[in-house]
Amino acid sequence: MNRLFTVSTCAVVCLLLAFATSSAQQTGMWERIDTVDMQYFGQYRDVLASADESHFAVIGTMNDLTLARLVRTTTDGGTTWNVVRRDLTPGEQWMAVAHPDPNLIVVVGDSAEFIDADDNINPNYRYQGLLLVSTDAGATWSRHLSDSNIRYQNISMCDAQHGVILQWNTGNKYNNVPNSYPDSLLRTTDGWKTWTSVALPENFRYSTDLICIEPDVYVVKVRDHELQQYFLLRTTDGGASWTRSAPLPAGCDGISFLDAETGWAAGGIRTGVGDQQRDMIYRSTDGGMNWEVMLDGQIGLLPFGLISVDFADADNGIAAGRPNRLLRTHDGGATWVEEFPPSNILLPYPPHYIEYVRPDFAMIAYNGAAIIRHTGVQTLLPPMFTKPISTGPLDVNGITVEWTPIDGATEYRIQIAPQSLQSSVYDSTVYANSIVDTVIPGTSVVLNGIDYNSRFYCRVKSRNATRESDWHRREGLFYTKKDAGTVEPPKIITPEAGALGQPTSLTVTWGAVPGAVSYDLQIASDPIFLVPVVNVTLITGTSWDVTGLEPGTTYYVRVRAHLASQTTDWSSAASPHVFITGAPAGSVDDPRDVTPGTITVSPNPMTGEAFADLSGFASGHNVRLTIHNALGEVVRTVAVTEEKLARFDVTGLSAGTYHLRAISGGRSVSIPIIIIR
Repeated sequence: MNRLFTVSTCAVVCLLLAFATSSAQQTGMWERIDTVDMQYFGQYRDVLASADESHFAVIGTMNDLTLARLVRTTTDGGTTWNVVRRDLTPGEQWMAVAHPDPNLIVVVGDSAEFIDADDNINPNYRYQGLLLVSTDAGATWSRHLSDSNIRYQNISMCDAQHGVILQWNTGNKYNNVPNSYPDSLLRTTDGWKTWTSVALPENFRYSTDLICIEPDVYVVKVRDHELQQYFLLRTTDGGASWTRSAPLPAGCDGISFLDAETGWAAGGIRTGVGDQQRDMIYRSTDGGMNWEVMLDGQIGLLPFGLISVDFADADNGIAAGRPNRLLRTHDGGATWVEEFPPSNILLPYPPHYIEYVRPDFAMIAYNGAAIIRHTGVQTLLPPMFTKPISTGPLDVNGITVEWTPIDGATEYRIQIAPQSLQSSVYDSTVYANSIVDTVIPGTSVVLNGIDYNSRFYCRVKSRNATRESDWHRREGLFYTKKDAGTVEPPKIITPEAGALGQPTSLTVTWGAVPGAVSYDLQIASDPIFLVPVVNVTLITGTSWDVTGLEPGTTYYVRVRAHLASQTTDWSSAASPHVFITGAPAGSVDDPRDVTPGTITVSPNPMTGEAFADLSGFASGHNVRLTIHNALGEVVRTVAVTEEKLARFDVTGLSAGTYHLRAISGGRSVSIPIIIIR
């Protein structure tokens, strides 16, 4: 079949005018630098640490059958890496690393000792805190174990002599620790040759972020067991006394400090549309006691909130978030712009651990298998697609593919590749079969005579004589009709896509399809309509009254039409149509946050015992927590306390990816958990 495309002449003229009158649109260039197939994981902990812009250390697990734990270091800013420790000791897990000096590397975690098994099924363990110290850049190591029933969770050092370790008091089957038993710290003033214990105030359990800002100034993010709220604890005298902050605002998660007074926090607040979240960035100028909002919005397409933030100086900061997003500021957090990680990173886990050591140098480890670096090099922005914007199948002729012009670009490379609609597997090798792969000065092409019944992927990059952008990681996507006689599915009119606060009784309406004799309507709380709550067939009109929906619930709706000669696709074939019902009567939830609270799990990945915090779920609702395998089968049911806390053990489950699912008040949320052996 002839495949033809034409270039938009108007777009060429507009582009040249823009280039003549404005400076280049530039962005920081990021490159992937990891050289070993490893997994870098940790919910709150620091798996990447730096002594300066040259010396970095990272910990992780080999992504192979050995699951060996490695400490890798670089002395040239990430260009080359060396393995300085490889460990296969059974029952150990590493949680965090500190590298305050080119010669000093400190790793903390825990070691599990088997006690016995209940009913020969569920094993019981005794945990000991694990401390690994090297004072010669990893050439030799000393290994220290704590007393029993202790797990080291995090470490922070402000210099080669001064640092703190966060330890959880876990207990075991024969030595239970009450929920009110507080966490504590270990403190050193001589680079972990010796250390002393520092108590945290009572009622604080399962602390997370830990920052040693100055030799006697520490900040710890804690959860008050009685109030079920998060706070910061701050000491300026090495832990002799503590000051508690105001309750941390929603989305005040990943925390860092530039100095003793200036702190930054990043997180997200759910919008109520699926799992999307507003990006939240906060600043404190009083040592973490109070926080002000610096960013509350959505930057980029389909943001799912931020995870971490770090500042190199008072002006330059980087925030990382889901999915595979980076934000940067050059004006002290007043404005934030999106930057783009390398397009060859296709991971389900986001960038997380940031080391922003100077304005022109940063390194980030993903919560998965990748490390990226920025060395101050600027490149052109990648274009974004503006057409086609389709909610259904397109004809095979006259399809305009259009993208945004980039100031400073003189030409664009565009690739368009087909894939059969019967194929559900995608990777970037699809572009090896591109029907369009050309360099043009314009910002659009028009396709004619392309294949029916196909999905088409598009990607574009900007270029000039000296620079070339990366591919934009958000590809264009459209699909064509099954054949010349295919009729497009109905388009839903009400409720509007993404509508919030909808009543539990409402009317669904859709546009009429010429020649249709009836319609089918389905509404479900899952995007694949596995168990529809509304399933009505042979509707002769273009509307249907729905009753009995659950409050505070995300619903997906789709419609299809029956004609004398054919049945259309479901209206959701191109993109889901989602609406959210209002929160239950009497609920004090933010009306924009009508989906359940997030699940916080630590550690993740896990080998045995783990902890889940569900305190973000609305009070007054019980929470049911279950673990599901890859087939969706429930393999464990987890008890949840009234305080929305859960401790569970995954021993006996095979290594792999599972999902932890929480159901509360008719709503559900799930997160992946990784079990390693």
